[in-house]
Amino acid sequence: EHVLCPSTEGCHSVFRGWSQPLGDFAVHEFLALYRLFSTSESAGAEAETHVLGEVDDVARRLMRDSVGPVPIRARLSESVADAIGRRLVAGTLHEIVCEGADGRGLRDAIQRSSTDGTLFSPDDGKSARRPHVLLQTFPGASDAGPIRSLGAKRRKAFLADVVKGTALDPTLDDEHAGCGPRCVGQKRPHVSIMWLPHKSSLALTRPVRAEDALRFVHACGECGEQQQQATATSRYDPAPPKPELAACIANIAMATGSSIAFDPFAGTGGLLRPLTEALGSPYVLGMDVVGGTCGTGRDMV
Repeated sequence: EHVLCPSTEGCHSVFRGWSQPLGDFAVHEFLALYRLFSTSESAGAEAETHVLGEVDDVARRLMRDSVGPVPIRARLSESVADAIGRRLVAGTLHEIVCEGADGRGLRDAIQRSSTDGTLFSPDDGKSARRPHVLLQTFPGASDAGPIRSLGAKRRKAFLADVVKGTALDPTLDDEHAGCGPRCVGQKRPHVSIMWLPHKSSLALTRPVRAEDALRFVHACGECGEQQQQATATSRYDPAPPKPELAACIANIAMATGSSIAFDPFAGTGGLLRPLTEALGSPYVLGMDVVGGTCGTGRDMV
């Protein structure tokens, strides 16, 4: 089972900065990627009915106002979830690992999950180090279950109580490093504890390929920075789009490395360049009513 959450910049660079306008992209971006990577018959024109647990306008509001998470009705295979997670920008896909009615129930479920060997599946495919646990809340949520009225200190105590004595308890090993910027290459995988309003339960969730999606955004951003520098002397402002927006548009367009991409308002190629670099699209076409920009764009792409 999976849920779709707003992308939230928190600690350890796993989550990305959330801005309200991106919420309008989040649901459509997920559905587009589902249609791109899923081979099931339900990935057609009625994807909203078959895939999401909420209707489109409700899901968009949950994401835009950071009220989420949005339940995913469809059962995603591991390969499809990984493919979506690697590209998802305006939202973050979370896999539900286990659930409990309250803190004690979730602690028991974590114990069972660690015994079953399902807890330490690493997100980066490298190691099975103890995950770092985040208590994830949504600023616009009116129903946050048992953590709704807790202040910062009590939330920290609540989190410590939930993981106490489990395989996620940081006091049971000496691996206290590996989460900060000084431990490059040794960062832990992350898991989150959140309240699921549609189930009225606490859940331990695992972000699906969130760092791969972050690298995808960074690749688009690097292209934009290179283009900005290369055209600094041009009288046409290249104005490359923000990397998050470029990545979102590429996802909604269901672009792949074999796609022929066409931008009818190409300008100096600020969107086409990330497509060629980040996705490896071999063929890109652009047009613009301002002829002078096309020459600059042709050089950049």
